[in-house]
Amino acid sequence: MNLLQIIYEKDLTGFENMSGLKAIIILLGLQHQLVFAFSDIYEPDNKRDQANILYINNDQRQQHTLHSLTDQDWFKFYANELDTYEISLKHGADIDPIIQIYNETSLIEEKKQGDWNAPSQGFYYFKVIDQNTKEMPCRKEIQYELEINTGGKPTFYGQIQGYIRDAIYGDSVEDVVISNSCRRNYFVPSDKNGHYILPSNKGNCELIAEKEAYKPIICNVEIPELTPIQVNLALLPIDQKIPTPFTFKQTYHRGERLHVEIDSKLLSPQTCVRYYFGIGYPNGRLFIIADKNKLELLNPNAPIAWISNDNILIDMPINETMPNGEYKLYILRSAETIEQALKNIHKGEWNVGTFKIN
Repeated sequence: MNLLQIIYEKDLTGFENMSGLKAIIILLGLQHQLVFAFSDIYEPDNKRDQANILYINNDQRQQHTLHSLTDQDWFKFYANELDTYEISLKHGADIDPIIQIYNETSLIEEKKQGDWNAPSQGFYYFKVIDQNTKEMPCRKEIQYELEINTGGKPTFYGQIQGYIRDAIYGDSVEDVVISNSCRRNYFVPSDKNGHYILPSNKGNCELIAEKEAYKPIICNVEIPELTPIQVNLALLPIDQKIPTPFTFKQTYHRGERLHVEIDSKLLSPQTCVRYYFGIGYPNGRLFIIADKNKLELLNPNAPIAWISNDNILIDMPINETMPNGEYKLYILRSAETIEQALKNIHKGEWNVGTFKIN
């Protein structure tokens, strides 16, 4: 008996109404029979660390396949112990899928569908496998749709989405738990790219982003009806201090050019925080820097936040108005909801660097 196996990649359009589907078509010629197996567009997801986000109460259907007898698909979501979840699994006639439910460490339950309650609040994983281990001459109906909803599925009127990154290194941050006050006890995680989508009721809402090893961030956002809004966030690691503005050299001399800048990753587009920069002179004068080369004497009651997209704070010749001695460079990172940031400096993150003029 001869077995011919031809494996090739091809771009398909219009398959199952999904334009641009990238599929691996495996043609198995066994006597006079052909077996067609399609990998879905969510592959690779055969391992726990490749799990796709399963959004709760999501009306957008995801069509997956169990394209081989050994195929397994992993999903993850963030569950609240106060809710009862309705699990729905619709599938084709040639597969018999079952859901294995895991917590962060181990398998806790197997389920086909129906109501489910999380033992505690946190991340959970679904592993979908095929119970049908019988070889079939032609497995065509291998698609399935997995859905999870809370009882009394709410109607959402708005949506927040955005990207979350590390404030120091600029990397995407996965598994940040996002919630807001306009839809309490509803949580979504960020994906591998730091992206999140949070359905919400409209109104002025308190948005919260939390992840272990990072300092939480809270901000107020106005969520309009129907129109999605973009809210990008940057989280500061707990064990890291905010980097100070820096100079190209530690000691300058009169007539040289003073250059002060900040790491550009700190200033990439984000919401919910303001940055304040200052320079302290040896004679005790303190200036706020609101824009490049724009130094204004500090008014503690009305400090001006950084308004520029530029990461260069100062680039100017050292002149007679700058006395010799040690200078201090200040940075304050404060939530935009905090009024009078300097009087509430303990609620933000701050740091100080130095340089000298001789």
